[in-house]
Amino acid sequence: MKRLILYPLAFLVAFGFYFLSKDNIADIETSELRKVAMKNGVAYDWRTDKPLHGRLIERNSNGKVIAKVTYSNGRLDGLTEYFYDNGTRKAAILYQNGLEHGNWKYFDRDGVLIKNIYYQDGQLIEQ
Repeated sequence: MKRLILYPLAFLVAFGFYFLSKDNIADIETSELRKVAMKNGVAYDWRTDKPLHGRLIERNSNGKVIAKVTYSNGRLDGLTEYFYDNGTRKAAILYQNGLEHGNWKYFDRDGVLIKNIYYQDGQLIEQ
């Protein structure tokens, strides 16, 4: 009986801690950043000399989002997306601690999936 109570309670505590401890990813407009300094494979914000941490948003001359690139402690980490000028997603790719990881999806201008590639820890697994 104790296990029926203890295991779900432990799960809820761990689940809550995970979500409460996740860093909030801030959006950083590339027009504000202007440039990124790379040192030993880590991207730094040239203004503060700290590793990039957040989602870089790049826009075209018309102000439309053409890329969203996520960094964690200076390394590509999480979802990176590229967009056509019509706003349709061009690619959705994943990184984990600077390495290719997960499904990389490529789309045509109408949003139809045209290519799917799978990486695990930087290694191409399936194309």
